[in-house]
Amino acid sequence: MNDNDTGALHAFLAGHGTDPNGRRIEDVIALTDAEIAASGDFDAWAFPLLAPCPLDDRAPFLDEDAAIAIRADDLALGNHARAASRMRSFYRDNDHWLTEEHYEHVRIRRIIGSISLLESSDAGWAFHRFVLARTVTSGNPVGSDALVEWNQAHRLIATGPAPRSSTLKGGVIGAFRRLVGVAA
Repeated sequence: MNDNDTGALHAFLAGHGTDPNGRRIEDVIALTDAEIAASGDFDAWAFPLLAPCPLDDRAPFLDEDAAIAIRADDLALGNHARAASRMRSFYRDNDHWLTEEHYEHVRIRRIIGSISLLESSDAGWAFHRFVLARTVTSGNPVGSDALVEWNQAHRLIATGPAPRSSTLKGGVIGAFRRLVGVAA
């Protein structure tokens, strides 16, 4: 996480820590739909990835050790799944994101990638199928760029831009492959 303690992400997801705004994971899960729509500062904490967020250089990202620790912690994984379930409800109950282009499309890609990384590829694909079905039943308003990015989200977390080599030994690809048990 830049120069921050990567254990802070694990503590946040396990319910023992807070984000920079003093929120616990329970607070994030309890956000109203209006609060979710108006806020983009909880995504990197609730749905961390191995690569830095290109839109916010202060946002946390996982290092390999934190990702392994979170994957081994049933409480952290359970909270991560609960946050994903909350976002599923948000996307089910709101239509504002069903447009050609919308910032929610980037958030969806992050959620798919984080679920795939920390929970399982199957769970990531399930979230992907959910948002895709929601798009289709709404008359396919989402632009093709977002659809392609959602489809590639699992691959994008493995091949996205690598943080400085001092941050992740072996880069994002190697870390992801080790985490999910794929031969390098």
